[in-house]
Amino acid sequence: MDTTPSTPSQDEAEEKLFSELFSLQEQLSALREAHARRDGADPLVDDSMPLKKPIRRLIIASYDLPIAPEVVPNANDKSRLGWNRFLYGPNPAREELAGLVHLLSSQSSSDYLWVGRLDVNLFESSELQLIQQDLLELHRVIPVFAYGQTFELHYDGFCKSVLWPLLHSITPNRMYRSSKEDNVASTWKAYLEVNEAFAQQILQVFDPESDVVWIHDYHLFLLPFMIRQQFPDATIGFFLHTPFCSSEIFRILPYRKQILQGMLASDVIGLQTFAYARHFLASCSRILGLTSSPNGVQCENGHFAHLRISPVGIDEKATRVESLSDDVQRRVAELRKEYEGKIVLVGIGKLAILAVALIYPDQMDYIKGISHKLSAFEVFLKKWPEHRGKIILVQVVLPTQLEGEEYLSLRGQVNEFVGRINGEYGTVDYLPIHYVNRALSKYEIIAILTVADACIITPLKGWLFLPIS
Repeated sequence: MDTTPSTPSQDEAEEKLFSELFSLQEQLSALREAHARRDGADPLVDDSMPLKKPIRRLIIASYDLPIAPEVVPNANDKSRLGWNRFLYGPNPAREELAGLVHLLSSQSSSDYLWVGRLDVNLFESSELQLIQQDLLELHRVIPVFAYGQTFELHYDGFCKSVLWPLLHSITPNRMYRSSKEDNVASTWKAYLEVNEAFAQQILQVFDPESDVVWIHDYHLFLLPFMIRQQFPDATIGFFLHTPFCSSEIFRILPYRKQILQGMLASDVIGLQTFAYARHFLASCSRILGLTSSPNGVQCENGHFAHLRISPVGIDEKATRVESLSDDVQRRVAELRKEYEGKIVLVGIGKLAILAVALIYPDQMDYIKGISHKLSAFEVFLKKWPEHRGKIILVQVVLPTQLEGEEYLSLRGQVNEFVGRINGEYGTVDYLPIHYVNRALSKYEIIAILTVADACIITPLKGWLFLPIS
């Protein structure tokens, strides 16, 4: 029997070194922040990477826009099309951009443009030119009009059925389908076309001398490369609002090289944690063979893509002000009376509490671990019967518009859990689970969190979840 100790593989050795490097960088960042605070400086300002040029205008690209159409009555009591500006409330399309929306809402009219998708099915074809002009002049928005099945395959197909699970370290089912209309190749084609549509809109207004492009999230991984092809000296930033999986998982994607090359065309790549950055750098090294360091990636054409760790945060002062408002306090009093004598647990998702106190419940998404949470609560009630009648779980879930098999299955699982637990352990005057499957106002959610004894957040992987202090 061979008793010679095994030596670590090259991949294992690299992973260990990356881990040690990032641990040291994390300590260094904490030390620098402590010194900056001591000296009265802003610890979030990083002067180590100066911009190539002065900024005249920021061009933001995200899949969804921060506004939505609405019908607004005019003086003659007739209806006309208006715009609900900065539409990020209880049921946002893209809650992770809410902080950016709030930041830009106070900027001057010439500071930025926002490029994003707009569904043409909401309008008559004769209105589109006027809508495009109206959005640009009044709201600094450039719409990318979404036509036909391409945008559906891009979002429901490649983004939500392939990239979303993969980035959260879950193997996508769609990777192995053989249907020509439903396989990964058909959705990739749509993904390319949508990124090209965004690039065309941006390039029409882009000024390479002074504009900076800031691209957001996995829907637009290829966009930095497409812009860089036309303007080699463009200043481009990219921020990923999701995790980044390990290289072992990422390499199963057939289009892994194209996606990495798309991201690396950026000047700065922002990720949420050191762990996600480590996975990204390992993928660049192992899949593309590039030289990487904790500061970024050196590309073959001489371009260096800087890496920045930028976790999200909350505006604690604004949140406290919201919690003391009359609307919240009124609802708090009602809930305390309703739940008197009970231990209240609240199941909720990411708490992105900003200057406008936006808070988001769990979405009907298998990544959020909703069924796991309900299963654990069921086990708790079964093993400790003395708590029955004394504890409740308020589970708030935003319904999803996605109709993929994973989402339909999850919806059925959640409904089954709620029905079974309430049927087994509920009484005439007691339900262990209060299930809310709709959007709530921010005041309602703040009130629920104020009354609750504990908040239960159960993502299977990733995201930054920030409880209220």
